[in-house]
Amino acid sequence: MKENGVLELLAAPAGIGMYALVLFLEGTGLPGIPYEAFFLAAGVLIAAGRLALVPLLALATLANTLGTLAGYAAGRFGGRPLLERYGPFLGVRPGAVARVENWYARWGGAAIIISRIIGLTRTPAILLAGIARMDLKVYLFYSVLTSLGWCTAQQLVYLYLGQTAARFLSPRVLELITLGGVLLGVFYVLFFWLTCRRRARPS
Repeated sequence: MKENGVLELLAAPAGIGMYALVLFLEGTGLPGIPYEAFFLAAGVLIAAGRLALVPLLALATLANTLGTLAGYAAGRFGGRPLLERYGPFLGVRPGAVARVENWYARWGGAAIIISRIIGLTRTPAILLAGIARMDLKVYLFYSVLTSLGWCTAQQLVYLYLGQTAARFLSPRVLELITLGGVLLGVFYVLFFWLTCRRRARPS
């Protein structure tokens, strides 16, 4: 299959960098990151022999883990005021915070894995790990495990979908789907940045 346009860009170093950036942002716990479009595009390119699966998974795991460390640092240095100020915007509900606190008290770092599976508790789990000053080595260990497992599972699913899509959809349609995801991601990042700036202004 011959790729062009957006798919061709994503096979280039700049596109790989975008893939890593999206997974970094997802790793911070920000909700709504449109990572699916990038996993799908990568799946199409892997199926076409343009990208190698194992190195891409290593990059995805690294980027996602670095994102979780950034989220941990935000919680550690921002504290509960950060959670209280931006929690509602991030979709963090009081019930989810209490649930994660109970998990940490009961299972420690293993709660990171649980929160990743459930999803809705992912953001409070990342921030609360920093707020509670969880041992960084413990946090990093579980973060690497969850990032590796999550990125591998997601990319394998989208590799299958990419192989299927390549059989039934034209390169132009795949390109439009990917472009839509990229534009959605850009819009989301700009919206989040502008909202944070507005909330940071003194009232």
